[in-house]
Amino acid sequence: MNKIYYRILSVFVTLALALGNYYTAQASPVTAANAYYVSTTGSDTNPGTLASPFKTISKAINTAVTGDSIYVRAGTYPSFAVSKSGISIAGYNGEMPIISGGIGIRCYNASNVIIQGFEVTAASGNYIGAIMLDGCSNVTVQGNKVHDNIAASVSGITLSGSNNKILNNEVYNNNYSGIRISGTSLNNEIAFNKVYNHTMSAGDSDGIDLVVSSVTNTNIHNNTIFGNSDDGIDTWVSPANIITNNVSYGNGGTGDGNGFKLGGDSNGGGNTVSGNIAYSNKACGFTSNGNGNYYESNTSYNNGSCGFDDGSRVAGNTQKSSFINNRAYNNPQINFRTLAEYLTIFIGNLETAPDATSVATSTAITVASPTFTATALPPTIAPTNTAIATSTQIAFTPTASPMPIVPTATNSAVPTVTSQPTSIPATSIPATPVSVPSGNSVDIRVSSGNDDVEENSSGVMYLDSSDLELIYDGNAQVVGIRFTGVGIPQGATITNAYIQFKVDETSSSKLKLTIAGEASANASAFSTSTRNVSLRPRTSNKVTWAPTSWSKVGDQGTLQRTPNLKAIIQEIIGKPNWNSGNSIVMIISGGSGKRVASSFENDSAGAPLLHIEFSMPALPVAASPTFTATATQIIPLASPTSLPATITLEPTQIPSTPTAAAVEIILATDTPAPTETPIPATP
Repeated sequence: MNKIYYRILSVFVTLALALGNYYTAQASPVTAANAYYVSTTGSDTNPGTLASPFKTISKAINTAVTGDSIYVRAGTYPSFAVSKSGISIAGYNGEMPIISGGIGIRCYNASNVIIQGFEVTAASGNYIGAIMLDGCSNVTVQGNKVHDNIAASVSGITLSGSNNKILNNEVYNNNYSGIRISGTSLNNEIAFNKVYNHTMSAGDSDGIDLVVSSVTNTNIHNNTIFGNSDDGIDTWVSPANIITNNVSYGNGGTGDGNGFKLGGDSNGGGNTVSGNIAYSNKACGFTSNGNGNYYESNTSYNNGSCGFDDGSRVAGNTQKSSFINNRAYNNPQINFRTLAEYLTIFIGNLETAPDATSVATSTAITVASPTFTATALPPTIAPTNTAIATSTQIAFTPTASPMPIVPTATNSAVPTVTSQPTSIPATSIPATPVSVPSGNSVDIRVSSGNDDVEENSSGVMYLDSSDLELIYDGNAQVVGIRFTGVGIPQGATITNAYIQFKVDETSSSKLKLTIAGEASANASAFSTSTRNVSLRPRTSNKVTWAPTSWSKVGDQGTLQRTPNLKAIIQEIIGKPNWNSGNSIVMIISGGSGKRVASSFENDSAGAPLLHIEFSMPALPVAASPTFTATATQIIPLASPTSLPATITLEPTQIPSTPTAAAVEIILATDTPAPTETPIPATP
């Protein structure tokens, strides 16, 4: 009895000591990471502080150790290379330093690195990128502008390596492709980028280009790709990628000109292609001359030849394709081109003209299942020495003592993609015309202290003012206000728009203001460079405003509301490269007199708010569609389930108005509808 008692007591003592040691270890202080600063006015003999910065980025990299952050002030710098893991390099406080010439930015055999907020131009060399990841892993490249790298065969961003993220970059006017993946590269993510105008390399300039069969499981989502001389997205021989929610338009010059090219030989294919839009491309919206893919809920219209082309197979391509709930219209040669022997399922697809290709046979789907999850939005820079968040837009705004930008220490296990279909949606086929609601509105409030700024008469910028003087503050200044994430689709008609202010100080002096917009489809962030507001191009449409007295602090009613700005907003969103989610800058100028409004710094909830009301054109769908719906026999799988009694097309918004014609829903068939139909394996 006593022996048992002492054994139990011994166990509890041992456990208590272990827990004590654990909590003591947890409470131990963690050594803070260092932050180093670089400025064109600095010196490499300095300690690298904000007050006494280094002069070169290379010096800062050589000094930094794992966990350290490097902040680079505005200015032009030579190219640099990173071969050290666990460090972060970013533009300081919203400034965008320029890297010009040489090799651009290189990462060699490093991991857990962040490269953010640079403008990279004039790089040179063969088959390289202005930003290049060479054998790197777990690296994030985000918020950069990569453009006009025009030496022979230079792409915008290239990478070889795994588990990297290419997020929220603007890549344009480079010689070769925009974003190019080669080498042995697995599980990379390319998202929220704008990639356009790659036309210099005759016939070979793609927007996003996956070039070898050892590139696989790439997650390509929420990108906008246009104006490239070859294809928008080209997976060529790269298999088993997930391609979702991208928009690809206006591609094709001297090259092929497809919106999405999804396999070029027997090594390619097996892609999951969902929720994408392709229009106004030279050739097809979606094409594959390799193995099969899984297509669901994509839209293809107004392309030069075809909507979906799965009928250009070559010998050796045996993998099947599935088409579920896709839309195609106004493609002059054919909307859907398929071959029965290569088709698994053709259900719920909608077109106007010409007629869909009938399908004679159907077999079980063999598309492989990629395994990783799309990042919902570009990550923020972590405020402390922790992992990078992935739930909100980039908001990197360090102050005089910025918080370190430390990359994720380790890469978590690859999760399973959540967007893949496990069954065919069951809703009813619309019997009446479907239209986008005529009344829509958005409210966008300034969300950063750097987005409501003042510029004095000498051109000096104030990015952190505690209020906004409209417009006289010892001199006639100019006020700039930037609204990010403006969710207005292309083709919208603006019916009403205004900026709502909140009174910060009372004032009643006579005042006349002029309001214009920046004539840009995606206005860049403000910086401290001289006259960063007044030198921006302005819209031809302007509005004058003579606000009455502001007599009570805190008021934010109709007296603090601008006149209707719809003509200004319409001019901006009418630009050909406007995309929903872009940023708009409004510019306010005037003479003497002032009204004082709250700014983000002293009242984030009362910061300027942009209200926009808009309508969308009706989507013409035939009022009474007629079709013959039958179902095909599908080879049973290991665990069959039942096909829903009603197979329907979930109506989604089509960005522009097609020419209405007969609507048909075509179901693959050669046998009567079975009572129990297995669902295909999840692609």
